[in-house]
Amino acid sequence: MRKRSLRSFMIPIILMGTLLTACGAVKPADTANGGSAGLTAAHAGASESPNPSGEPKERTKVHFALLGASVTNVHVELAIEKGIFAKNGIELKIENFQTGGPEALAAVAGGDIDMGIFGSPVLVGISKGVPIKDVAAPVAKEVDFQLVATNDIKSVQDLKGKTIVTGAAGSGPHTAIRKILAANNIKESEVKIVNSGGADMRMILESGKVSAVVTSEPTVSQIELEGKGHTIAKAADVYGKYQHSHFFASAKLIKDRPDVVRNVIKSYSEAVTYVKQHPDELIDYAAKKLGLDRDLVKNYYDKNLPAWDEKLRADVDGLLGAVELLKETGDIDPNFNPTIDQLYDASFELK
Repeated sequence: MRKRSLRSFMIPIILMGTLLTACGAVKPADTANGGSAGLTAAHAGASESPNPSGEPKERTKVHFALLGASVTNVHVELAIEKGIFAKNGIELKIENFQTGGPEALAAVAGGDIDMGIFGSPVLVGISKGVPIKDVAAPVAKEVDFQLVATNDIKSVQDLKGKTIVTGAAGSGPHTAIRKILAANNIKESEVKIVNSGGADMRMILESGKVSAVVTSEPTVSQIELEGKGHTIAKAADVYGKYQHSHFFASAKLIKDRPDVVRNVIKSYSEAVTYVKQHPDELIDYAAKKLGLDRDLVKNYYDKNLPAWDEKLRADVDGLLGAVELLKETGDIDPNFNPTIDQLYDASFELK
């Protein structure tokens, strides 16, 4: 089947203009394991592959959106290699979107993605009519964005007139800086915000050309350990009830193949159980895959892995709170007042 260009997808004109203004190009990076975009699970043929027990098992191909590889999602690739998804009848094809959620959302809106995990643009998409819903919650669903400044900057107030680098327009890091500034009574016009989705924030801060960046762990710890900067504000401290990351599925897949949705969720849950039982394997895998110091990766997982929830429970109050926050920042229309059923399909909850 001919590979379909993401630039050619058809979405409503109003939605296209809104998304593409924030996203720019929408072509995904190469898949992590050799898959290609343009064939979704609802239309894919099944394939025969051996499962770990050696018995052939029919598998359904699912195109799964993730942002760049990180400590919060690399366990999915490990689980693919371990045969966890294949055992449950799923051929998971990871589609990485390096510049952030808005780019991924454009691909979702174009019908090139079946399921996935990324941040607040999922809710923005739902508010604009993109046919998706949350069906579970990823292991790292809380907001982890931090404002990290050079050592001469002591507070958020010191950033007036300075340059701050964040993610792509409309991304989670971009929303975070807007909310942090507002909480500190600083107008956006009083600082220079540079959007740079997919950039290496550690290198940008250490270049000496900017005063602060918005990033997350383990980059925050890496910067601090090198003595190049320090955290001056955390998004979590100003967000209130808020679930940032979303584990979603397309409405078509939910309707036509709920069994596939369940098997993807089941596989992800089993992957979490596996890495919690084999933390050293995860640490070694992540350090090699991400090109990070093993001690840095170990420090992150030692702190966070025990709290990873195998039941993948969504935070209902956090979902509704996230909509309200995004309305405050102008990312969602203030007249959008969803019920929880418009955001989240609870029928896929694990027992």
